Amino acid sequence: MELKNFEVLSLKIFQKSSFAKFSKNRNLEELKIGKVIADLRDCAQRYEKL
Repeated sequence: MELKNFEVLSLKIFQKSSFAKFSKNRNLEELKIGKVIADLRDCAQRYEKL
């Protein structure tokens, strides 16, 4: 399983969300999506160990 796929998918979802486009706190939202990507990466690594 490629971890980069999670990052690309997360970024695409984030960019398509109207919330991100109109958010005044865009940097804050980018920090949040970064945490989501980190969580997905962590899940993928755990899955690979099974």
